[in-house]
Amino acid sequence: MCRGHYSPKLSRPLVSRLYHAAKEKNVPMTVLADQIMSAGLGMKQQPEPVAAVREKPASPYPQQ
Repeated sequence: MCRGHYSPKLSRPLVSRLYHAAKEKNVPMTVLADQIMSAGLGMKQQPEPVAAVREKPASPYPQQ
């Protein structure tokens, strides 16, 4: 985690709704969150999107 940046903790129900909405729209949660907050704050131009980090799920089988 990067030090010096404030990252507010979102409530579990909000994260759940955000997750399902992003999945339905087929966009990363960070992109959808940026869009929603930009619109809610009345920003005319959206900020640069945050790079989506997609981690590869751990495999139960060892790599050979």
